[in-house]
Amino acid sequence: MVKNKSKIWTIFLFCTIIVGFGSVMIYLNLTKNQTTNGEGPYNWTIMYYICGDDSNYLKETVFNSHKDAVINTYGSLDVGLTCLYDGYGYDSLNSSTYRYLVYSTTYSERDIGEKNMGDQSTLENFIIHSQSQFPANNYALIINGHGSGVLHESPTDDCETGGCSFDHSQTPDHHDFLNSSEIINSIQGKNITLLFFHSCVMGGIEFLYDLKDSVDFIVASEETTYLDEDDGTFSDIINEVKKNPQISAEEFGEKLVKIYEDSHPSYFLKGTMSVVKTNSFSLIREKISDFCNYIKDNEMFYAVELSRTNAYQMGTQYNYTTHKYVDLISFVKDIKDYTHDVVLNEKAEDLIGFINNYISNTAYWGVLDSHYTGMSIYFPEFENQTFLPLYDSIDWNLNYSYSWHDFLVDYYNTLIY
Repeated sequence: MVKNKSKIWTIFLFCTIIVGFGSVMIYLNLTKNQTTNGEGPYNWTIMYYICGDDSNYLKETVFNSHKDAVINTYGSLDVGLTCLYDGYGYDSLNSSTYRYLVYSTTYSERDIGEKNMGDQSTLENFIIHSQSQFPANNYALIINGHGSGVLHESPTDDCETGGCSFDHSQTPDHHDFLNSSEIINSIQGKNITLLFFHSCVMGGIEFLYDLKDSVDFIVASEETTYLDEDDGTFSDIINEVKKNPQISAEEFGEKLVKIYEDSHPSYFLKGTMSVVKTNSFSLIREKISDFCNYIKDNEMFYAVELSRTNAYQMGTQYNYTTHKYVDLISFVKDIKDYTHDVVLNEKAEDLIGFINNYISNTAYWGVLDSHYTGMSIYFPEFENQTFLPLYDSIDWNLNYSYSWHDFLVDYYNTLIY
């Protein structure tokens, strides 16, 4: 009898230890993601980089509402959130930049002093700090602020390659922004699987090409982007991942496109958004080069002129008339239709199919039509002596025989103004 009691007590103690150990582990798992010492990992960490320090103070409330939507939605035990917010202000005495760490039930706010959101170090430090606090299996970076695409064409006496996150933090006449090289240097080697540009005309092939080795999926618009004070869009993005923390980067990108499409404020505001896969993206240059070479060798620039005349110029709805971008696939289709050349038709279909392999999902709305297929290319209506040399210097044009820049120069030389 005593022997049986000993066995019972032994079993009881063993079970108690197991249950106790299990309870401790559950507690640790529930609490470790609430710490700020980087214990993780989360399934996703979403990093919002919000530059509201642009040239228009009237938009400060819009950017601030985007920030509020992020920090008040909260993360979860599977989703970490960080936010860097720079509101309107031209000097460090009257403005500041705030860094937020967002947990499942609360958030922390820290004033880190006025930062230039167009500076590479600001973005890079934000990413490094976010990843140290919320280590994750997947990272998404969302850049919210003005964008110009591959070339910034205003003011005319300040010629430079373009980008996004325009910051007027020094004086009303000074601006800085993140160009492709700065973004690449900031994100390279940091395992960012999804990059979302909530910025105008960043869906150009040149900018996407430059980023091909740094991120797996890019969500961007070839048109201007617009959202009023947050109408649920940013919180919907977070909630989508909280609802399905195992979501893949491609699925996340497709959800972003759908959420943004559903949130456009007016039928009369044109808009596009696409998910672009960057794997093996480098091969696309040779396809375009082959297509353009055939046009040059067979003197078909008349078809190029007809197609360019009919092509929609991105960005005109906000009088950004210096944004000289056209939809790439619709442009190629028009040339094919104008020439009725069998060989060119084959090359065009091959190029279109190749481009479509990289566009995972796309949407358009407002007064746009199906000519908008998800990726644009730089193509001024008339030769631009100021910016073509700058365009020639970007990675997209380097180290291959017949670049798009060469094609543009040959095309402009055939025109009679």
